[in-house]
Amino acid sequence: MSDAGATLQDEQLHAAQELSTAKLLVGVASGLSLLGALVMIAHYLAFPESRRCGRRLLLCLHLADAGAACAWLLVFLLPTPEDDADPRGTQTPRICTAQGYSLVFFQLASSFWTGCFAFHLFQLLARRCKAPELYEDRYHLVAWGVPVATVAHLYTQSRAGTDLIGESGRPWCWIRSWSDDLWSEEAFYAQLVIFYAPVVLTFLHNLVTYVMLLHLMTESMSTSMETRIHYRLLLYSWAFFLPNVWIVFAFAYQAVAPNHILSASLLYFISFFTPLQGAMNAVAYGMNHTFRERCHGAMDAECGDLVASFLSLRERRELRAVSRRWLFTCIWLQFSGDDESEVQPRKSVWNLCSRAFRHNWTTFMRNACQSFLPLLLRLLPAAAMAETMALKKGLCLSTNTGQRPSFENAHARSGYIQQKINRCGNLPNLLLTEELSELRSELFRAKQPKCWNVALYGGGPGYDAMGLVFMREYFRAWDVNFHATVYDNEPGWKCAIDAAGQTLDQLNQCNVSLSFQHCDITLDVDAEENKHVRGSLTTTQLHVFSFVCVENFCLLRDSDYEFLRSLFARCSAGSYFIFTDSTHRLWPAIFDVADASAPDRFRAWTPFGRGCHYALVLQKLPDHSKPASTYPFYAQAMQKLEDFQRHQREHLKTMKAQQNPH
Repeated sequence: MSDAGATLQDEQLHAAQELSTAKLLVGVASGLSLLGALVMIAHYLAFPESRRCGRRLLLCLHLADAGAACAWLLVFLLPTPEDDADPRGTQTPRICTAQGYSLVFFQLASSFWTGCFAFHLFQLLARRCKAPELYEDRYHLVAWGVPVATVAHLYTQSRAGTDLIGESGRPWCWIRSWSDDLWSEEAFYAQLVIFYAPVVLTFLHNLVTYVMLLHLMTESMSTSMETRIHYRLLLYSWAFFLPNVWIVFAFAYQAVAPNHILSASLLYFISFFTPLQGAMNAVAYGMNHTFRERCHGAMDAECGDLVASFLSLRERRELRAVSRRWLFTCIWLQFSGDDESEVQPRKSVWNLCSRAFRHNWTTFMRNACQSFLPLLLRLLPAAAMAETMALKKGLCLSTNTGQRPSFENAHARSGYIQQKINRCGNLPNLLLTEELSELRSELFRAKQPKCWNVALYGGGPGYDAMGLVFMREYFRAWDVNFHATVYDNEPGWKCAIDAAGQTLDQLNQCNVSLSFQHCDITLDVDAEENKHVRGSLTTTQLHVFSFVCVENFCLLRDSDYEFLRSLFARCSAGSYFIFTDSTHRLWPAIFDVADASAPDRFRAWTPFGRGCHYALVLQKLPDHSKPASTYPFYAQAMQKLEDFQRHQREHLKTMKAQQNPH
């Protein structure tokens, strides 16, 4: 008897250890899932631009995952058999019933929302559906309606005397598979119909949808894009498969096992991976490149303000001097503080408004240009003074006439490059202004996973690209990668662009590439001359129009700015446009074109930079972002544009008087 008692005690101790370990695994996994789901919900609420149809579907997925994680955590509130207040053990505790119903509802909802999202991707990418949000009500009907109907059926059965929810032979409450310590075959089929069959069918639906999607899109996208989509869809499939395969396998194993009892190892797999569904969905569906970008920006701003609040003025000034890159990429460390006490000392070399900084920066840019120019000129035809002066005269006249001159003469181009090399500083000078602090931070901050694709319209041999490279050198942000494409209607510029690229290689400038493509900004984007612009439009983050709009004013006006109109309408959200020229008179008309293509969705700045007067800077906002008029510097830009509009009207009157003297 003593041996039998000892054996029984050992079995009870072993069972208690299994129960404790399983509960611990459930707690860890469900805690991670709850954290991941809450992070994604907070991200959706914090960024209005995320509230597109696809992200709304994923919000519902994360809500279901958060509910499931909370239901799993109820395992720690379940009473043990010794603590059960009902000695007969015939009444299921309410907390157990609540957990069972909650798990059935939220796990089914989570599975169905992944199926709805797969269907949404198919409509969007394969069928090119223009209004995928039309299906949104149906998604809610299926993903919430079927779980509600399932729980309602279980509750109706319970009221009728068939209690299907309760102790399941596992540490948590679930659909019963045991009755009076006996395996119930009817309960097995009930679980199969109510839960496991819908889950398996949803997985097969997702898998078939993703395979069809890859097959249909293979011919219509580049290899790199195909690879990214392939890995993303594979991640979606694994995020569904890995948490659910164990519970489905355990269900089948328990049905055929001799005693219908799970092994300890299988119980541990279920206890960890099944509650981990929410965490895996958060990683697979939510933590993409955009999410990381926004979190990095929020950390720079919010955490920076928090840290700065604990520092004295002296400590803040010392912190700014630690790293050039940190100074220029963390907005809270820059000169534009809300309080005058947070600005660097007036004469400090780190104060972007100080004479000391301006002298330091100007000297650096002058030396960089002087080192670059001789190497570049060796690769170009010799400059001819007469041809250069004729070209310069034509450019001066174009400011008033709006008729573009010809850059066909190679010797004139070389002279033009030599005389205008200081334009390498135009774009960097704009980026150093208070208005463009945000763009400067985006361009040069650390740990950027992507390459900046820059389109330079006009701009000679790529002055603005060289300026970005020099600025990167000054900030010591050598890991930032730039790919610049110079667009022009004069094919002769290609030799100068190639020479500039070779010169950068000679100076050991890595992570930068230059190329030339033909373009005519007086024609529509769909024109054959602009096919390269059209092909790269969605991947270009920065468009720079440098001294090209004014000399083409008449042709732009006659074409009703159709090139810019198409560019503004088709560019991707977040794209920046920078316009610099010898006069700011055209900026009101260009802003009106942008605003007409997407009303109140273009942020606007009018910073003043040495060498390029007032510039116009625009950024296209996502569809669901707050209005552009609510962003900083917008009101000041509108006031400036009104002044520029008056200048343009006076100039047009002068032009008309000159054309009709009598």
